[in-house]
Formats: sequence, structure tokens, C-alpha cells
Amino acid sequence: SPTSTPLRRSDMLYTEGLVMYENNMLVEAAKLYTESLTAAKAENDETRIRVVSRALNNVQAELQNRTKAIRINSVPSPKNMSKPIKTLRPEAVVLVVGNVMNSV
Repeated sequence: SPTSTPLRRSDMLYTEGLVMYENNMLVEAAKLYTESLTAAKAENDETRIRVVSRALNNVQAELQNRTKAIRINSVPSPKNMSKPIKTLRPEAVVLVVGNVMNSV
């Protein structure tokens, strides 16, 4: 009977990253993809490196788009000036994205 090859570290991290991504937890997904990429490089797996790199780029692009969207939404318009704005401060998001980018 064919023996199943045990999941390597890069596979496990990538799979965890996918779960985070599916649950819309992009920062967590980016962190896991980054770890997976590091593991894939250590394992010398060109295919895995390509797959994870693509996934990581997609998440980072999405994080940047979201940051822009939040920045646009957090600009108060005169008609709702009296209401408190309950959006995440853009600086906070930029900080998170920056940290993820720097760890790649």
C-alpha cells in the first residue's frame, strides 16, 4: 500500500494560512504564509516557494487595498460630523501591514 508522506512544516503552515485567509484574518494569514515561505526555502522546495509567494503577495495586496478603503471611509463628511466615527484608525492598519511587509 502507498504510504502517505508526512506533511512538511511548509505545508502545515500554508494550510493554516489558508484557513486564516478563508476566515478573513488577513494579517494572521500573511504571518503564516511568511513562516511557510521560510520553511519552504529551508526545505529547498521550488514549487512550494512559488505557491506560497503568490499567496503571500495576494494577501499583502488585499491588506493594502483594505487600508486604502479604511482611510477613505474614515474621512468625516460634514453631515455626519456630529456622530463619532467608529472605524479603525488608518495608522493602526498601516502599522500592521508594515510589520507584515518587514517580516518577509
